[in-house]
Amino acid sequence: MIEVYLLKLSATEWQLTATIFPMGGHGGLAQEAALAQLCEPTFTAGLAAMKDDGLAGFGRDSFIANDSRWPVTEPKFQIVNDGSHPDPAEFGHYRVQLANKEILGRLENRKRSDLAGLIIAATEVYLANRPD
Repeated sequence: MIEVYLLKLSATEWQLTATIFPMGGHGGLAQEAALAQLCEPTFTAGLAAMKDDGLAGFGRDSFIANDSRWPVTEPKFQIVNDGSHPDPAEFGHYRVQLANKEILGRLENRKRSDLAGLIIAATEVYLANRPD
């Protein structure tokens, strides 16, 4: 699962952050990566800015283990691989959902190694269906 959320740095600065959780909560530490630095303190504006930026150069190596990460406050959304793709090593079918498990949409046949593309596509689903 990947979780995307805002981390408050100061009264006017935010960091849009993503965390990859170990499958099923086992097998390692959560890993975090900063997606964007923001000066507008809304989740929706932060997601739109990140989407426009395109996450150039962002990949799996952008994530760093964080043993003290849990939990984060709202607003956030999650990208969950449902494990139903016939080639689960290379591809995935994903749910874009809120923390309360409300499903906002699905992403089918996504290459697992394309984290930037997956996060951008999930952000587009969130922005199209956001509850706020």
